[in-house]
Amino acid sequence: MNSAAPDASAGLPPGGSWQRHGSVAVAPLVAVGLVALVTALLAREPWIVLVGVPALVVLALDVVVPAPPQVTISAEVDQIRVNEGALIEVTYRLVSTRSGVLRIDFGTSGGAEITDHSHREVEVVAGVERTETVLVRFARWGLAEVNVAELGWPSALGLVEWRSTPNFGRRVWVHPALAPARSRFGVARTGLRAGQHLSSQRGGGVEYHSSRLFESGDRWRDIDHRTSARRNELWTRTRHAERARDLVLVVDFAADVGHTSGRVADQAVRLADAIARDHLADRDRVGLILIGQHLRTLAPAEGSRQRERIVELLVKGSTRSGGSRTRVGLTRLIAPGSTIVILSPLIDRGLVTEVLGLRRQGRDVVVVRLGSDLVERYRSVNDGLERAAASLRIIEDNEVIADLESRGVVVSDISLDEALSSGLDRAQLRHQVAVRSRRRP
Repeated sequence: MNSAAPDASAGLPPGGSWQRHGSVAVAPLVAVGLVALVTALLAREPWIVLVGVPALVVLALDVVVPAPPQVTISAEVDQIRVNEGALIEVTYRLVSTRSGVLRIDFGTSGGAEITDHSHREVEVVAGVERTETVLVRFARWGLAEVNVAELGWPSALGLVEWRSTPNFGRRVWVHPALAPARSRFGVARTGLRAGQHLSSQRGGGVEYHSSRLFESGDRWRDIDHRTSARRNELWTRTRHAERARDLVLVVDFAADVGHTSGRVADQAVRLADAIARDHLADRDRVGLILIGQHLRTLAPAEGSRQRERIVELLVKGSTRSGGSRTRVGLTRLIAPGSTIVILSPLIDRGLVTEVLGLRRQGRDVVVVRLGSDLVERYRSVNDGLERAAASLRIIEDNEVIADLESRGVVVSDISLDEALSSGLDRAQLRHQVAVRSRRRP
């Protein structure tokens, strides 16, 4: 991912967004000065004032300081789209209207980690640009940000510091690491070139399908000379139609049950990216329906740009409560003839109802049940009513899966600790078996 990002900048007006903060030494200095004044008044000894006056003078000289300068910040990042584990540099340029010492605290969000010092004190010269480079590692997919969390401008003696929280940074889209899986779902390829899939229908492809008697309108170059000579009549060759398929990914962005730290969402994003990658490489048309806090849809299309759109929707998605019943209308959103791959923990019974509706229409549906041991893990760490409720849930889940499979829905489980490649291979094998059984007379 090498998308370049333009510079962005922000300015802090003098005194506009700065706030003054005193150090811990201010209170003792004030106390010494006041005690000296009160003691001098009570004892009627003017010379005692000389003890507290220096402390008050020092405090006044340092507190009564002019407002901090105007600081202009600009940021530059070479890539706004990276893969997990990437290490990139973010360059910040600072211009101050006065010379002095500027304290900078860098912050991150969304899985970004600063590998060098995040707290720095730099010397700035009035009107001269100062450059600071931050080395950032992106540990997890999603939207990450590296920002200037706080600026500090200390006074000459350090008794007072002006602080500002500009919260200015650059956003980076972190794509999930590619899963070592290959997705075909029973597609037979005609050769080494991508995008040529064998269809059961006859058409204008290059792969031989069968021979039949010559009919009016057939092309002379399609004549099967061997069969014609053997049968003493004209026969013509027919070929497989070469066409891309439509594959629609339905990703259920359900939140985890218990304390599994978003591992179901990780499985959904990585598996969806791997499936989209492989089928787009074969020039299939791939679409996406993301069921999260908000429903997001992407119409089937092909090409590398489509994969960027799919990943962008995935990393922007936000999880929802898996226990809530959803009504998406998959039969309305998905065109007939598409292969439908549903990635879900199947916690939402409303989604199960929608899957059954697809099968009643004869749609080709594959369900990959993510985090299949999610409820079992929840049961193992709880007791009492929560453990009993989890046990009942497991029994209900088994009945639901049995009902789906009895209606011709291919359901494959992937546990939280299982490799995605093995789970995807198992789902494809079961899908191939189901497709063959449907074609049998």
